[in-house]
Amino acid sequence: MGDRGSKPYRWIFVVFPGSQVQAGNAEILSDTLLLGLALPNVLGLYFLMPEVRRARDDNWRRLRSGAMDV
Repeated sequence: MGDRGSKPYRWIFVVFPGSQVQAGNAEILSDTLLLGLALPNVLGLYFLMPEVRRARDDNWRRLRSGAMDV
């Protein structure tokens, strides 16, 4: 959303909770939110692993055969 979305984000997720909670609780909250962002990515990597492995093996094969330059 660009600059238009950053100000409401700051007020809703940074300024208001930051003024209402203690530093230790804010750290726990930020760690929990980061886990919430990382978990779907880790699951996506796990389920796409066979496809990524095939692409990697194909790239190595083409590199070793000389069909692909570095």
